[in-house]
Amino acid sequence: MSGFKVIDEAKFNELDDETFLAWRKRGWVHLVYCHFISNGNWSTLVERAAMKVAN
Repeated sequence: MSGFKVIDEAKFNELDDETFLAWRKRGWVHLVYCHFISNGNWSTLVERAAMKVAN
């Protein structure tokens, strides 16, 4: 798979307070955290796909 954009968690955590608060006011912060959770599920998705192909 290719073409996916990924937010760098380390850089996100380094955002200055002004930027973070601006993102929060725009409703983006929860989307960033959802993105991080989704990224954490990729390995499980790939494993399940591989198991399905093997069967």
